[in-house]
Amino acid sequence: MQGNILDLIEQAHALGASDIHIDVAERITTVLLRVDGTLFKHATWTADHGLRFLGACYAMADIANKSYSPARFLAARLAPRDGRDKWAFPHGLEAVRMQFNPKTFGVTYAVLRLLGSVRSNSSIEDLGFEPEQLHALQAFARRNKGLAIIAGPTGSGKSTTMATLLIRQREIDKASRRARTCFTIEDPPERRLPGAQQLVVPNTDTDEARASAFADAIRAALRSDPDVVVIGEIRDLITANLAISASMTGHQVWSTLHCSTAHAIPLRLADLGVDRTIVLGSDELQVAVGQILVPKLCTHCSRPLPSEPASPEVRALGAMLGPGARIPSPNGCDACRDTGFKGRTVLAEVIRTDAAYLKMLADGGIVAAREYCAARGEPSIDDIAIRKATRGEISANTIPELMEVPALPEAAPHPAIKVAS
Repeated sequence: MQGNILDLIEQAHALGASDIHIDVAERITTVLLRVDGTLFKHATWTADHGLRFLGACYAMADIANKSYSPARFLAARLAPRDGRDKWAFPHGLEAVRMQFNPKTFGVTYAVLRLLGSVRSNSSIEDLGFEPEQLHALQAFARRNKGLAIIAGPTGSGKSTTMATLLIRQREIDKASRRARTCFTIEDPPERRLPGAQQLVVPNTDTDEARASAFADAIRAALRSDPDVVVIGEIRDLITANLAISASMTGHQVWSTLHCSTAHAIPLRLADLGVDRTIVLGSDELQVAVGQILVPKLCTHCSRPLPSEPASPEVRALGAMLGPGARIPSPNGCDACRDTGFKGRTVLAEVIRTDAAYLKMLADGGIVAAREYCAARGEPSIDDIAIRKATRGEISANTIPELMEVPALPEAAPHPAIKVAS
């Protein structure tokens, strides 16, 4: 079975999949791959084969928290162990994060997330960040203390962004002969970070014990003379307070948070129970990043947004985006495997959460804070989407999925034409 597991992972990786979904129903198992954000059916097995496959996946895991049972919610990580495992992943794939979910109807639903290696020469620009967004990130990377949080939905590339920033920061430190110790606490750890001390959260029998072990690992890192602390995710009040405490005691702290926008980060921390005076009235939180991932158009087969004949909605899009707007080819091509898309890009907002911004957020809410950021040249996710659609990098059809497209004004009737009353 181990060979079957590695074969499926290799096939998914070769297709550029980010996730493998394995749905075990009462009689059949359906395997789907998520490629460039879209799920495709890949294979069908018997239910028995699917159950044995998932059990073998869990048995191969290098990090797991409980004994396997299809009737339990389980999380694990699969990665080859140096000196212990004779198998290996294909080049460019570092680990697979696994989530197993029992179902009310059927048996179980598992998702295997493929975690690619972050190259040492990767750049934030490669991920999709715009040039003016780099200034706030690079300025924070040079500081000795403060907290930077990256927000976004599950699968939006938060961990990849954080890893890329940290690797780039280490290269800059190395070039300037600046040595900084970096400790990471992730549950489970996803990728190797060169030069970082990646602490292990011990296996436990209950979710409560695991949350306590995660907090204990953060405390251990703070007792280990760190310069930089990376907390994989702020998940509750305890980890939120530990992240802020680490910043207050003179450390540079990076973390992620599940919320919808960068502007929601301070409010989400307050919702978790962090003292609002600390969140909105101090300089501990210094950078807030919100991001999503969207498919990139195939450069070989995308086509211009049609001008004629066109519906009012398409004409409004054309007026909004200009002549550079493009859409996917309906049939795709060999380069994009007939999908019209190839790869994904980040749409992000990067906010300097200084005193003036936090006061605006506290007094006027997210709408006022967003307008304030626009006035000082910090583009929103919507702004970046329009920019990339205007350049033909993403589909014009992405824009209505993110925002309302202003309707074109109705043309006034010609003076010679009488309108019936």
